[in-house]
Amino acid sequence: MIRRVGLGKPVLIHDFLHMNLSHCKGLAVAAVGRMPLGVDAEGKRAVKDALMQKVCAPEEIAQIQAAHDKNLAFTKFWTLKEAYAKYTGEGIRLDFSALRFEIGAEEIRFHHPDAAQVRFAQLTDRSGCIVSLCCPQGDDFNIAYNSEFFA
Repeated sequence: MIRRVGLGKPVLIHDFLHMNLSHCKGLAVAAVGRMPLGVDAEGKRAVKDALMQKVCAPEEIAQIQAAHDKNLAFTKFWTLKEAYAKYTGEGIRLDFSALRFEIGAEEIRFHHPDAAQVRFAQLTDRSGCIVSLCCPQGDDFNIAYNSEFFA
């Protein structure tokens, strides 16, 4: 059974199990674990400069502008921000421009006061949808997914 807490974050009745859901065209994601988590899935879409200016830090905008595929780069940043917002339960009430990330080939860096408490993972499915996960730092976790769908 699912109930809502705080600002409306859905939770399972069982205190030992946490979940979060997301979907986009052609993909639905359910994240379940023994710790709080947030997940977001988005398909690549055209980004408008006004939205990028509103939700991205200047360093992120520079990284997006330098990317070969600006729409894909923006979607990667957006899903990280949304996953963190869902993890905290604050959702879009958060100032996304204050959540600053660096996305490297092998690692995701979060420049935020909570950075030492959380970690992130990101996958791309075969259709180009980006899935980002946020969970507490220090807990062992494994990401199980169907490799038929994810690159």
